[in-house]
Amino acid sequence: MTDFTPKQALLGALIAALALGGCATTDSDARQAVEMVDSEAALDTPQPDWDTPFWERFSKSDNSAQANASTQAFQRRDEPLNNVGVLIEGNVNNADAFMAALRDGAPQHGFVIVPPGTLREAMNNTQGCGSSAGDSGCLAGLAIYPGVRLLANVKANGQGGLDVTLRDTTRDNSASATLNAASEQSAGALLDELEARAGSARWSVKAFDGGDGHLYISAGRRNGLDLGTELQVRQPGTPIRTPAGQVVAWRPGAVSGTVKVTQWVGEGMSVIETVSGTAPTASDWLTLPRE
Repeated sequence: MTDFTPKQALLGALIAALALGGCATTDSDARQAVEMVDSEAALDTPQPDWDTPFWERFSKSDNSAQANASTQAFQRRDEPLNNVGVLIEGNVNNADAFMAALRDGAPQHGFVIVPPGTLREAMNNTQGCGSSAGDSGCLAGLAIYPGVRLLANVKANGQGGLDVTLRDTTRDNSASATLNAASEQSAGALLDELEARAGSARWSVKAFDGGDGHLYISAGRRNGLDLGTELQVRQPGTPIRTPAGQVVAWRPGAVSGTVKVTQWVGEGMSVIETVSGTAPTASDWLTLPRE
């Protein structure tokens, strides 16, 4: 009879959960799983009372190095880190190395790259994402969970380079870019472009009802939030357009209430509670207070 260590058991459970959830595990996903289990805090993963998705349930719970890095990035930029989704379509050479470079460089540009398995699972369960990631209903759903601010579709262009379509889930806006072959340099160029796009509007997130009497947001420790962080509930804002009609920025709506982060669910989700005013609705955005 073989004796399994707690670390081996946790790794096996994580990989099995990915397979049962319908997600094809890639080398990148497997590497992330190993990194989770190798952390000293992996065995202390919290078990919430509610039915959390498997990709959150097996997330790292108290990786102090990662938590400190996120908090430092938040303090430097005076904003939490935005969630960015990257969809690599078709056969792109060096795709795993490209994604690894994006993940490593993202915090310095103000981002967290949503794990590919989480993004795929969310798209499979979001109305409108089946035919096109650019569908307005799909983008609205991804803005709620997994809280995607920017979505990048990446595919090989047949000429040795990459064609990228960038979409902002906070408004009807898209842009295109062409990169050299997937590499660390191309990943840096994409992060620079994403940072420029994200700068047109403040960090924001939407709340959703988890069906258990609690409200949640798709942001947490990895974004640089703390327990007790207060967020303003803002009504839908107004787009700022150029004379040609192009949306270049977004003016937040009026403040109707305040909520605060009260509990973690994995690294990338939080429970929130209303502190004052009205509770957030599906159309409201939550932002940090600003003078």
